[in-house]
Amino acid sequence: MKLPKLPRQFVRREDKPGYQPEIWQPSWRCFCCHDTGTVNQHLAKLVIEEYNPNKDKIPRCQNPGCKAGENLDFLSSQVVDYRFTAAICQHLDSIHREDWRQSTQTKAALIQEKIAQLAQQKSLRKRDRTPTEEMEAQQKHAAVLDEYNKKP
Repeated sequence: MKLPKLPRQFVRREDKPGYQPEIWQPSWRCFCCHDTGTVNQHLAKLVIEEYNPNKDKIPRCQNPGCKAGENLDFLSSQVVDYRFTAAICQHLDSIHREDWRQSTQTKAALIQEKIAQLAQQKSLRKRDRTPTEEMEAQQKHAAVLDEYNKKP
């Protein structure tokens, strides 16, 4: 009997050939541990004063829906810190998500500013349009789009 050839089925869309991630879009699902199972150091320091990853137990992520922490369960409880509850991990996740959102907004604003500066440097205009010129340009642009959309 000849066995059929089945196409691959990827678990994560990031693994598919030709996948192009969105700019500044993280590949992890859990912002508490970045899908490692270990709570990020900067987040652990918010909960444990003077946290030192070289001396303290490994804080296990228990964020609901995140199964990455199960990778640490084979280790001894002398090595893993189970005090981070689901509520704590959820709160840390939301803090880091908000930080990420703000970072992307700041980065996007910086890029838009650089684009505007470059456009102004490369522009043949020596000055910006006046409000009247801008309104006329918008009207002409709308008229051209209307004509384009009417053609079959």
